Amino acid sequence: MVKSIRVSHAWKKMIQVRDEIEHDIWWQIKAGDVSFWFDNWTKLGALYYIEEKGEIDDEIEVRELIEQGSWNIQRLRSMLSEEMVQFIMESFVPMIIEGKKDKTWWMGSSSGNFTIPRNWEGMLGVMNEYKPKLHYHTVCWGLPQEGGVKCNTDGASKGNPGESAYRFCVRNQARNLMYAEACKIGIRTNMEAETMAILKSLRYCKIKKINKVLIETDSLGVIKMIRNEWTIPSNHAKEMEEIQEIIENIQVDTTHVFREANQLADKLVNEAYTHTGLKQWENFQQLSSECKSILKADKPGIPTLRIKTRKIRVQQNNHDNVQS
Repeated sequence: MVKSIRVSHAWKKMIQVRDEIEHDIWWQIKAGDVSFWFDNWTKLGALYYIEEKGEIDDEIEVRELIEQGSWNIQRLRSMLSEEMVQFIMESFVPMIIEGKKDKTWWMGSSSGNFTIPRNWEGMLGVMNEYKPKLHYHTVCWGLPQEGGVKCNTDGASKGNPGESAYRFCVRNQARNLMYAEACKIGIRTNMEAETMAILKSLRYCKIKKINKVLIETDSLGVIKMIRNEWTIPSNHAKEMEEIQEIIENIQVDTTHVFREANQLADKLVNEAYTHTGLKQWENFQQLSSECKSILKADKPGIPTLRIKTRKIRVQQNNHDNVQS
């Protein structure tokens, strides 16, 4: 990023409307790191705005839908209409080129290159009509069922696959911390780390004879595997089999949450990456000051705002309240 003390009024306007201009940028898949829902990799626009959908994983990348040179048809069909699935299968070769960045092309010219003289009139029109729109949710930590606990789980991979870690925290109906755990697990994928976090949390509940458990994770894919809505890949089979065995013996509910409602588990990963071996917390006082602040905010149910402005084309502001 280049910092400048003096910025022209025209440039400020261009920065303000870049979210609108992004709709005319096509992302050619190379490494597949672009957003599956929010980047225009199909040339039709961001799928988030042209497909009817329910609950989505808003952080999924295109590469996660490609396995061994083929589209994962089952996952595509669980997320998109059959018409869109057929269009993707017929129009795009599912090829990932490691080490090459996804390439951008400007759809407003035959050459694929953007030039200011050629697009000046269109830019002026967009800037004059541009009105920023906000889309937001209020997210707060909700209580588990009476007599039960809530396990917030999280997994991370630096590289996907890469050096990975899991973490989970267990809280009771009084919102008090009962236990938390984090540990590095070697070279894994994001989904493998997320799966391990859920398995470790359920093992803890089984040992402690906790029979009513609510699992919250920001990995929608893992939830769908637990619910048998997605075929379980071979590299997840062993862990998923143990998860299913535990679920058969205790009452377990799984739900997807936004990252803002999973902040404590998310913060604990820093401890895992900087710590050798298993890291455990058995009470509030053992937590870092940052983690203590998160718990204090959760105590009275103070919500966090999840705000998005990029690529929002709705005509009216959306105001959604989400408790997780």
